[in-house]
Amino acid sequence: MEYFSTRVITECSQEANPCGIVKALLGAAIKTTIDYSYSVNVDGTLTITGYVGKDTSLEIPSVINGKTVTEIAGWAFSVNTNLIRITIPATIQLVGLEALTNCAEIEVDANNPNYSTLNGVLYDKTQSKLIQYPAFDSDSEFDVPDGVTEIGERAVAERQKPLNVVLSSSVKNIAAYAFLNSNLPNILFQNGINTIDYGAFINSSIKDLNIRGNVGDIEDDAFIGCSSLTSIRINGNVGTIKSNAFLSLDKLVSVDIEGNIDTIGSTSFTDCHALKSVIIHGGILNVNDNAFLRCSSLKTVTVYGSIGTIDTVAFLDCSSLKNFTVYGGITTINNSAFQDCTSLFKLYINGDIGDIGECAFLGCKNLNSVYIDGDTYNIASCVFLRCANLKTITIKGNVNNIGQTAFLSCDRLSQITIDGNVNADLNLQVFAS
Repeated sequence: MEYFSTRVITECSQEANPCGIVKALLGAAIKTTIDYSYSVNVDGTLTITGYVGKDTSLEIPSVINGKTVTEIAGWAFSVNTNLIRITIPATIQLVGLEALTNCAEIEVDANNPNYSTLNGVLYDKTQSKLIQYPAFDSDSEFDVPDGVTEIGERAVAERQKPLNVVLSSSVKNIAAYAFLNSNLPNILFQNGINTIDYGAFINSSIKDLNIRGNVGDIEDDAFIGCSSLTSIRINGNVGTIKSNAFLSLDKLVSVDIEGNIDTIGSTSFTDCHALKSVIIHGGILNVNDNAFLRCSSLKTVTVYGSIGTIDTVAFLDCSSLKNFTVYGGITTINNSAFQDCTSLFKLYINGDIGDIGECAFLGCKNLNSVYIDGDTYNIASCVFLRCANLKTITIKGNVNNIGQTAFLSCDRLSQITIDGNVNADLNLQVFAS
């Protein structure tokens, strides 16, 4: 591929306007100077890579030096902060990422088979995909039109002026980095959504995430750096909240999900130090390792359904966690899942538990009572190690195994009630101090 910089001098008139800039002076023909850099593609067509002129209204030429212009490279006009309007010719087949961000209005030749515009915003030809919202647009509100199913990659990126966005019910996918670094005081999801892709809202200023419907997946890093986000409410089911999706959000206070969740991924809420409440009105298949690690202000977790697995150190160092309530059963609580949750006072499980792994509640020094309204297959070694204030344990069903030192250093434990059968060997090592 060859690279060139060219200074194109084109004779323009009001009747024939190939460069799209008419500066009428008493109706006479004028000369307009346009500066482009471009590369030559393997098929001999051109890709615009930059513009160094000073015009504020620009029509990209369809031909330069006899060669057809078919592409606009990503970030081609990223340094042109004085552009107001850019018009794309019919020959353009590909517009790169953030190629036209730095303008206020985008127009497209009606004969272009690949792209179209509506109110100065760039879409694909069928207007099912939003390609580019101009960052310098003067509006403060943007209603995504009905029929748009996808917000494209970096489509609304780098928006500095506040923009309130309403997503139509037809929107099903938000691509990677779609709202990167954008000032979004409010974004309203009119309906559910299939995918919020990787880094979709990185460093955006969104304050409240409110989704009226189901969510397929929230991908890795989707909301990382959203330092103004205070609440998450989803009125439906959620597939997977993946790793780092809401990592280290210092103002996030509450999470409220009306339906079921397949998986809360590793480190998805790690270091959300202001998070106080998590309410899941359905069940959860998996809470992965480190999911809520060091959420130091988290006080209550309530799950109205069942939980499959709470993985290793999922709630490690949640030092303010006082009440953990599950109204269904839990299949597995893995090793150290609640280690050093020093404020945990009451554990209530209204159902069966399969396995409670080693050191699951190690160092929960204020844990006062454990109530399990069902069977418990296995209580591993050191599960309640150094739970110095644990007084009562009630298990309404059967217990298959209790590991050695399961209640080590539980000096105030005065009552264990098991209503079903106990297949475990309750020797002195179980209660060693």
